[in-house]
Amino acid sequence: MDMSKIVANMKNQGYELHGQTVKVSSQDHKLRKITSLASIAMALALFCANLPAQAQTTQPAKKVDATAKKQSAPIGVVVTSDYVLGTEDQITITSTSHKEINFTGVQVPPDGKINLPLLGQFTVPGKTIGQLQAEIIRRMQREGFLRPNATVILSSQRKQRVFMLNTDGTSGTVELAPGMRLSDVLALSGGMRSMRPELTDATLSRLGVSRPITLDLVSVVRDSNSEANIEIKNGDTIRLMPRIIEVSFAGSVVRSGPSKIPIGSTITEAMAIAGGPTVKAALSRATIKRAGDGTLIPINLHDILIKGKPAPDIELREGDLILVPEAQEQVTVQGAVGRPGYFPIEDGRKLLISELIAQAGGPRQDASLTRTVVQRADGTTINVNLYRVLSLNDAESNIELKPDDIVTVPAYREQVVVAGTGVRSGGFIPIIEGTTMRILDALIKSGGLTNEPVGTSIVITRNMPGAVPSLTPQELLPAPTTLTVDPVRLYKENDTDANIPLQNGDLIMVTALPRAVFLSGHVKNPGSRMLKEGVGLVELLAEAGGVTETGLASGVIVERNGNKHVVDVFEALTEGETVNFPLEAGDNIIVPENKNRVAVMPGVSRPGYIVIPEDKPISLAEAMVMAGGPRDTSKLDEVTLLRPVPGQEMQRIPAPLRNDKQWVAASKIMLQPGDIVYVPDREPQRPRLLQRLFSIVPAFRLFGLPFP
Repeated sequence: MDMSKIVANMKNQGYELHGQTVKVSSQDHKLRKITSLASIAMALALFCANLPAQAQTTQPAKKVDATAKKQSAPIGVVVTSDYVLGTEDQITITSTSHKEINFTGVQVPPDGKINLPLLGQFTVPGKTIGQLQAEIIRRMQREGFLRPNATVILSSQRKQRVFMLNTDGTSGTVELAPGMRLSDVLALSGGMRSMRPELTDATLSRLGVSRPITLDLVSVVRDSNSEANIEIKNGDTIRLMPRIIEVSFAGSVVRSGPSKIPIGSTITEAMAIAGGPTVKAALSRATIKRAGDGTLIPINLHDILIKGKPAPDIELREGDLILVPEAQEQVTVQGAVGRPGYFPIEDGRKLLISELIAQAGGPRQDASLTRTVVQRADGTTINVNLYRVLSLNDAESNIELKPDDIVTVPAYREQVVVAGTGVRSGGFIPIIEGTTMRILDALIKSGGLTNEPVGTSIVITRNMPGAVPSLTPQELLPAPTTLTVDPVRLYKENDTDANIPLQNGDLIMVTALPRAVFLSGHVKNPGSRMLKEGVGLVELLAEAGGVTETGLASGVIVERNGNKHVVDVFEALTEGETVNFPLEAGDNIIVPENKNRVAVMPGVSRPGYIVIPEDKPISLAEAMVMAGGPRDTSKLDEVTLLRPVPGQEMQRIPAPLRNDKQWVAASKIMLQPGDIVYVPDREPQRPRLLQRLFSIVPAFRLFGLPFP
């Protein structure tokens, strides 16, 4: 290659050679001096790498993105310089004096920014071709290019779109290709899928045109070569609106009144616009009344909407009145059902007795299913065994009802009576048809006993005259008999022989024995106790197992006739002294909780409350022992006694337990109710224990104490 020609070409493309020094315009603006033949050879190699495409080996074309490669400028899309660029546009950039910035097929990415080697980044969307071209030239000047010039060509235009606004739910956009016409856009959008051209108004709005353009859809559909099939342009908006009429709905429809429906709508479509019929609609007797001459056209909507038969060819017109009358046929159900009353027979449907009972909320628990009666309008009666219908699915017994039928489900008349002071809620207890009720069933349904079984008497009186209405003369009934039930065998021993079956009319008298008292609270065996001769309060508590460790024996409460008496039985229980407080039947004895407690936590084996005995105080050392002793991770030199002082801040008393001497000192610190022995722990505590600490000692953090 001729070296002189190479040097001349380098000068023409912006390279300056001074002796052995070459100035190269590059992206980072650095002046590189080459002072040796080897350096000159490197510069020449750089130049050869940037020779025009015709001087290089032909390479296949590649897509150019943000790092576009230099290629020959193709023929671009014919647009003016004021064309506003946007994303998805492809541009070609050429320079006659600087081939190194020739870029072909640069596509504007979604973020709108392109990167050009040697020039940097450019933001394209919103700029015209002329503006972008001027910005590139300014950038070349700033970067030191000699004789900067550049040309921007639109090589591929971004997709064009047309907007569709339809009332049938097919609204959206359609990508517009060059030369597309109205028929093409309608086919791509599916806009005429549910519309008839002759019943649709269509308009086109175009940028720069003040009034919408009326479209002739009939001509377009009939002949795509007609003049009505106009060419669609980018940004056009096509609106498709069906022609409508106004009709009215009345009667048993969900939305009565006037409604607008598309011309050509069928009766099924019109009923759907009205929300459909109600449950009580007589569909087979619907009519269409013409607005002009008042002509009535009968139409069987039951066949159309329920059976799915084709609708007759009836054209709905402006002002038509569609009347769906209410079904007048109904039946009555009364007696032992959930919701007795009147129920319609739906038009065109059969109503079976099982369906009626279900609509009425089903039979009640006391319903006599085997004695159900259906009375016809003509006076005849039909006996129905509903048990076979509902439980055995007997289709033969599941009769079809007729208009004005009256269905009576009688209540089962067999029942027993539970009364007395020994049950919580007595009264009539029905015996469910087909079942056997036993004494324990009746007592449970009456709320249970009010007393312990040992203090309860249960007597059954059978064949009581007048207890239950009967068609049998009273003088023919057998003489009343009594049966005694042992409550202890019934409840405590679960003796099945004591759980005797009941009969219709039985009277169960449950009595709380008058010599019984009731123990509750912090006793080991609470419950009813029978008063015996020579047995007082102390003996009764001892019989119940005594007071628990958390009970307060010095404050036992005896409730009597609405009054409360506090009795101290502590010394009587521990020293054998007597208590002069005689008990009476019905006394309610309550052993309250001993609330004289201290808290020891968290760094002990059993953190929590320690009850202070009623007979003596406890020391801090004793409380530590009762709490299981300190843990291996306890900080014994930081043990602190927190003592509440009324009206003042909580008192803090250091009580270290690191050595024997300190333990001896702690044995002399007597605790008071409400004291807190705080034992810090190096090991983090479990969440549940932390919650207990927060709930018991919310003031820990206020006093700056270490908390795990």
